[in-house]
Amino acid sequence: MLMLRELLTVAPGTTRLVIQDNHKPVFTNCSTYQPTVKEEQDPGTYVFTVTAVDKDPPESGGTVTYTFVEKRDEKTPKFNIDPNTGRFDRDEPIREKEEYLVVRATDNGRPQLDDVCNIKVVIEDINDNSPVFDKVTYLESVPQDLAVGREVMRISATDIDDGNNSRVAYSLERNPGYFRIDSNNGVIFLDKPIDMDPGHKFTMTGRAEDSGSPPRMTEIELEVLVVESHKKAPTFVDGGATWDITLPENYSNYTAALPNGVFKAVSNVPEDSEVIFTLVSGATEQTNKLGTFILETKGDTAFIKLGSALDYETINEYTLTLGVRNKHKLAAETSINVFVTDVNDHIPSFNFKEVPEGIVLENEPPGTPVMQVRAIDIDGTSANNIVSYKLDENSKHRDLFQIDKDTGNITTLREFDREENNRYQIKVIAYDNSPSALKNNGEPNTAELSFWINIGDKNDNPPVFTQKIYVAEEIPENANTNALVTEVKALDKDTASPVTYDILEGNVGDAFYIENTTGKIRVKNQLDYESITAYTLTVRAFDGKYNDTAKVEIKIANVNDNPPVFLKFNNNITIQEEMIVEGCIANLEAYDPDIQDRSAPQHIQFDVVKEDQKALLSIDEQGCLRLIKPLDRDPPNGSPVWQVLIAANDEDGGPSSLQSTAELIIILEDINDNAPILDMVQPVVWRENQPPGKITTLKAKDYDSEANGAPFKFRIDDSAGPEITNNFAIRNGDENDNPMKPGQSNIFVYNYKGEAPDTEVGRVYVEDPDDWDLPDKYFVWKNGNHPNFDLNSNTGMITMLSHIPDGTYILEFTVTEEAPLIPRHSVDAIVNITIKVIPEEAVDKSGSIRFAGITAPEFVAPGPNGSPSKQELLRWRLASLLNVSVENVDVFTVLHSPHNTNGTQLDVRYSAHGSPYRQPEKLNNLLAAHQEEIEQELGLTILMVNIDECLMEKVFCETESCTNFLNKSNVPYAVYTNTSSFVGVRAVVDPLCNCKVKERPICLNGGTPIGPFNCECIDGFEGPYCELISIGFHGKGWALYPPLSACEEARVSLEVTPYTEDGLILYVGPLRYNPALHVQDFMSLELRSGFPRLLMDYGTGTVFVENKQIKLSDNKPHHIDVIWSKTSIELKVDNCQMSSCLALTTPQGPNEFLNVNGPVQLGGTTIDLLSLSKLMNWTHVPTSEGFSGCIRNLTFNEKINNNSDTNNLDIEKQLRIRLCI
Repeated sequence: MLMLRELLTVAPGTTRLVIQDNHKPVFTNCSTYQPTVKEEQDPGTYVFTVTAVDKDPPESGGTVTYTFVEKRDEKTPKFNIDPNTGRFDRDEPIREKEEYLVVRATDNGRPQLDDVCNIKVVIEDINDNSPVFDKVTYLESVPQDLAVGREVMRISATDIDDGNNSRVAYSLERNPGYFRIDSNNGVIFLDKPIDMDPGHKFTMTGRAEDSGSPPRMTEIELEVLVVESHKKAPTFVDGGATWDITLPENYSNYTAALPNGVFKAVSNVPEDSEVIFTLVSGATEQTNKLGTFILETKGDTAFIKLGSALDYETINEYTLTLGVRNKHKLAAETSINVFVTDVNDHIPSFNFKEVPEGIVLENEPPGTPVMQVRAIDIDGTSANNIVSYKLDENSKHRDLFQIDKDTGNITTLREFDREENNRYQIKVIAYDNSPSALKNNGEPNTAELSFWINIGDKNDNPPVFTQKIYVAEEIPENANTNALVTEVKALDKDTASPVTYDILEGNVGDAFYIENTTGKIRVKNQLDYESITAYTLTVRAFDGKYNDTAKVEIKIANVNDNPPVFLKFNNNITIQEEMIVEGCIANLEAYDPDIQDRSAPQHIQFDVVKEDQKALLSIDEQGCLRLIKPLDRDPPNGSPVWQVLIAANDEDGGPSSLQSTAELIIILEDINDNAPILDMVQPVVWRENQPPGKITTLKAKDYDSEANGAPFKFRIDDSAGPEITNNFAIRNGDENDNPMKPGQSNIFVYNYKGEAPDTEVGRVYVEDPDDWDLPDKYFVWKNGNHPNFDLNSNTGMITMLSHIPDGTYILEFTVTEEAPLIPRHSVDAIVNITIKVIPEEAVDKSGSIRFAGITAPEFVAPGPNGSPSKQELLRWRLASLLNVSVENVDVFTVLHSPHNTNGTQLDVRYSAHGSPYRQPEKLNNLLAAHQEEIEQELGLTILMVNIDECLMEKVFCETESCTNFLNKSNVPYAVYTNTSSFVGVRAVVDPLCNCKVKERPICLNGGTPIGPFNCECIDGFEGPYCELISIGFHGKGWALYPPLSACEEARVSLEVTPYTEDGLILYVGPLRYNPALHVQDFMSLELRSGFPRLLMDYGTGTVFVENKQIKLSDNKPHHIDVIWSKTSIELKVDNCQMSSCLALTTPQGPNEFLNVNGPVQLGGTTIDLLSLSKLMNWTHVPTSEGFSGCIRNLTFNEKINNNSDTNNLDIEKQLRIRLCI
């Protein structure tokens, strides 16, 4: 038991009990623990409670927790232990006879100390197994004249329980009276002469019952057949009912018969000596179920041999049944008992998963317990399994410790000083008590365990501050609560004595607090320089026994924490509008409260706050407010009263200045500077053929005040002066004075996915020079209603009904007209409607154009004299460029974008397919290459190829990322003209102020979806959604990918293996110069002399960055990351973090985003970049030389690109492009 002196003190200013010496916990009764538990008990069954005692107070080292030390080969623990009480119980069924546990008790001291206790748990057997017979059926034959008292048969059963639970007694049920059984060995004898004829069969039941409580039994059917008297059963020679054989468990002769294992038998058939032997395989391992013993025969002799290895610890006794049968099928049996003896064939084992460590406090007297070690020997008998212990004679520290040879308890031989040495390694040897059967050297089996014994620290040294005075300079008075001021540090040579800190004095106003474990001093309450400019704190370091103090000087810095204050001034003035007033219209003054001397310079800077007023008003440093331009009081841009906000900034408006604002009201006096204007609906309609008369009454208004306004005088004068501010419009209204004629029109409808709802597709057309005669007309079906269309009889509007099949429909109508000037008459009208279903793939893979200077009706209407419309001309031209039939080209969207206020800019979308649909990058790239030809043929100006609402920076997203999102609707977009109408797909590009547009993942290239976000891919397609991630180039090819979004932060990543030292890896930017847009943004990544070089232009200047540290042309793969944001552009190679690898620059402003709508071009380019750079005024020119090598894993913002679509490869150079292998 530890004999440690306790030193208890109370820390000054506290009531907390502090312990100075840390005692280790001790299992005081470990050697007496003998827990038992019955086998097969339910989990949670109580087993035992262990207790370790620690003399320390609970809060300072006296709280003990218990854990098991895990065994090396234990996968699942068989017991649970309560860490607080030491109670342990069953966790899973146990079938072994005993279980060894190691319990560790750990205290909560500093440092934590341990003790361990080795416990053997005896598993008590329960009678949970019934006896098992060694045969499925018993059938024997006996001669009619068998003598009374002779053996008829024997039955045998085995019970795998232990002790009395395994002892078996035999009995007969339904005994016909001829037989009796020996209850101990199961041999059945004839009890009276047989008086039955041959062929008679006796049937009875054999019972085997164990001696457990309650007992368990098993029954089996027995049959005895009576045969002729002259037939005799075979007999064993020189044998009785049983034989005994004894074998050591390490017996290993598999070729010879066992000692006493040779058996002879006679057939008792005079004319035939042949017999057949059988070795019965029982139902248990003890009755040879697993073939531990085998039978070999030769004539009338049987040989019992060893079939597999013996193990005393597993089975130490076998019961074999040897049978012999003659030609009359008469049999005899004998029992053979094989006894296995134990040998010393197991080495003691320190069965720990982790090697334990011992601990003893310094300065403890000799004989102090350190720890206990325990080794287990699983030999089956005490002659071989008693383990003793000793310290290794060659151990360096053998003279410092001793071990009890019987218990494994280790104690000290002297006192220790932790400062001299804080740990010692020792080696324990465990040895058993008989010569080893493994080594054959006459010595016992041994095992070794090396481990550390740690010397625990005692609190015998005081803490010492590293400085006597700590100084914290310039702590701002507006420092945040919890802001760090400084840190003090005290050192203590004792590791077991944690140092805590507190503030003793000087903390005025509770301004600071100190973290008691770190010594960091932080702000607790608001500081104020004007109240206290410096603090001197006394701080203490305390280790529970000793303490030290130090001073901390904290100096507070004055900060600008008071905004300027305006002096009173005339804040309401009146001046005349539209006039420059000389001098100051107002004088303002302000002072800074942080400057105590009002007569000193106040460093106030005045500003006009409202941006729209800065062009009209100015204020100087003296506070003089002047007019720059005259102020207007009249609508629509003026106001009778102007509110002007003036800001006063201290510190001359520096970065840390504070601001106050003052309001000034300016009232404007009106002058008559506005002419009256007409205030009425125009134009006024005057119908044709009316006699002269009153047309309308004129009304006007004046933006001046009432004094300079109504009443007004009106006159009509084409040569009037400037007082006439607008024209008066009269429109000649149409009268229905012309009869109509038959008409014919065409309507084309693209039905998106066949899902269009009921849709108005166009009106019935008849030829009529009158314009305003629709109310005089009435429309009806000529041949009855149509199942797929509705007709509005009053307007002639035709409605296409939902779920209509595609095809061509000829609709016939009768139109009737009647008006005052024309008689009632009727004509026929024919409308040819074509419906075509357009699939989603066509829209997703469509190219797009924005035309300038044309409306949707003008684009779809037929040309002069019935010539093709511009829509048809575009369709034919695209078919020619793409080398596909015109039927495979669809111009399916013609609309004015809701995001575009210019009504003469028209958005058109188109697709083309053979098999499959062409990719949009290829379509747009081809159209851009032939833009001038298309413009000339259509007579139109192309403003943009690939419609991009994010191309012009900050139009829709002021400070955020911008991503184009194609919004597709099944509600069509209709364009009506007289003789032709077009109903197309409503597909609009929406600008989303977000770079992360969520897309539904699609498994590509024959991949199979697995759950919502995973794919199972066929060989060769390695991307997360079965993308083909590699592509190779040989210097003249290229591949196209979707454009990049304008993101605040973006990254392009790829892996390259160059074959040459120069070439263009990647380009994204304009495909041609467009003066109407003047967007010059681009990015290019290239190899130059084997090193990567990046060019980037946000539209306001080209910058470049290159990495000269890592050369890429070494035929090895290299990873490249291009990372850009509003403020930086970075080129990373192989994730190199060294400063020499840093390739970083800033973009040239003022633009902040990379805005591109051209496709990403990989491995080469479709355009002449040198010529384009001259038109774009790029200061650095990207190379046009093609790349040779392999490129893999091209990703933009972690989205990988797919290389499997050959439509996006350079078709002419396709033979020179191969996939990387």
